[in-house]
Amino acid sequence: MTEYAFEKGKHNAKPNQSICPRFGVRGFTGRFKLDLSCWFGKDEWKGDSDYYDWNFKVMGISSYFSANNRTSAIIAARPIDEPGKFIVTGYTNDGKGRFRTGQHTEAIGVLVVEAEQEVEVDVRLSKGNFFRPDRVQYELKTDANSIYIEHQFRIPFHRIFREIGSWFGGADSNNNGIGGVPHKDMHYQAQMKVK
Repeated sequence: MTEYAFEKGKHNAKPNQSICPRFGVRGFTGRFKLDLSCWFGKDEWKGDSDYYDWNFKVMGISSYFSANNRTSAIIAARPIDEPGKFIVTGYTNDGKGRFRTGQHTEAIGVLVVEAEQEVEVDVRLSKGNFFRPDRVQYELKTDANSIYIEHQFRIPFHRIFREIGSWFGGADSNNNGIGGVPHKDMHYQAQMKVK
């Protein structure tokens, strides 16, 4: 697996993903392990509401001709209150940037993992028909547990995608300098293959 490192105050981890287009994409497979350095508690964020955001974008794909937060299928994670533990899920952005996670499904759509616990990922793009819309299907599993998540996902007719991920944060919703970017150095390991 490749080691990815976040520097305090910077969204992108190093190394960056390739920007080369991938043609005829049907999904991706992969595996990853979050390091203990990725865990943080609410006290470190001084009660900021961004603590509950899906800040870790571990790996994913996005339509080649759109922004990363448009028409994308991502594996995302965030810490939970229990030290050294995280929840991971499928994170889907539609063409307008609205997102859905496993928390937006009827079944349990999040997987609880510990630091250094390996997670296997299988993400499939499923073309719909007249009766059923296009879908993205996420399967995440550890040696102890697994989850399956499915969201509607408009697959571009061209099926040209690029790899995305190793990103931390989003907006600093409370404009207080906490949230949005990493507040400390962190690292994790991941391996991804587009199919």
